[in-house]
Amino acid sequence: MDNDANNKEMTLGQRLQKYRKAAHVSQDEMATYCNLSRHHISAIERDLYKCNVYILIDYGKRLGISLDILTGLDDYEVLPELRRELQNTNPKEQKKLLEILKIINQ
Repeated sequence: MDNDANNKEMTLGQRLQKYRKAAHVSQDEMATYCNLSRHHISAIERDLYKCNVYILIDYGKRLGISLDILTGLDDYEVLPELRRELQNTNPKEQKKLLEILKIINQ
C-alpha cells in the first residue's frame, strides 16, 4: 500500500502523532505549546479524546503543516524537513529551487 493511501486510512490522532514525531517534537513540547497536559496530548493522539479546532490549529502552527494535510484532506505531502528549509528561504531562492526541481523532474 502506498504512503498516500496509508495516510488516508489513518485516524486524526495517528496523523497528529505521525507529523509531531516527524518534526522531532515531544509530547511535552506540544503540550506546552497547546497549553495542555502531556496526558491530554497523548489521549488525543490515541483517539481517546477529541481534538478541537483550536488544538488542531496549534498543531499546524507548531509543526508548520497546513490543516488540510493534518486532517488528511490533501493528497500532497511535503517532508517536514523540506518544509522547514523552505520556510527559512527567501522567495528569490525558492524560485531558484523550483527551477532546479523542474530540471530534475524532466
